Amino acid sequence: MKTVLANQRGLALITTIMLLVLAFAVVAILLRLTTRQTQMAGLEQGYTTALDAAKAGTDMFITYAQNCATTYASNRHACGGLPAAFGDGNSFVSNCLTYKLNYPTLTSAANWISDGCSGTLQERTDTNPVDHPDMTLTLKNSTTGYTINVKVIDTYIVGNTNPACPNGCYYYTAVARSQINGSPEHVDVQFIYRLPVPGP
Repeated sequence: MKTVLANQRGLALITTIMLLVLAFAVVAILLRLTTRQTQMAGLEQGYTTALDAAKAGTDMFITYAQNCATTYASNRHACGGLPAAFGDGNSFVSNCLTYKLNYPTLTSAANWISDGCSGTLQERTDTNPVDHPDMTLTLKNSTTGYTINVKVIDTYIVGNTNPACPNGCYYYTAVARSQINGSPEHVDVQFIYRLPVPGP
């Protein structure tokens, strides 16, 4: 009788230890899943914020191009700096941008590598907006914010064959990149913007 009870006590101890190990494993798995979900939520939020910042770069370019078109009509030279909405003291517009807004990439390539445009034509037209950017804007501050670089990589000009462009149209292919300062992570948005040539 005593032997049977002793065996049962040993079995109960083993069963208790197994249940504790199983419970510990379940808790560990739940903690890992929770941590992973928190990390994924943080990454998703960071991506969404960076994407919104890159979209701000596209808006920055469009506003600049429209202001130049409105102010200077068919001559987009000397458009000046960024509009007041973007003039926070951390903005930059290259001298090259006015030439990119005026001249098509291939037929007037010389204008893209002179008069304020540094680098070769290949460097001016590659899709890396950090390499010779045309516009740069810093959001927030230099340690925790985003740096937005915008670069026009192609300009195509058509005549008045399109009813939407009675005086012709400019087609700009550009890329905007937002990057968290101090991090290699970034978001690129590549877009094409059509701008009708203003009338006389």
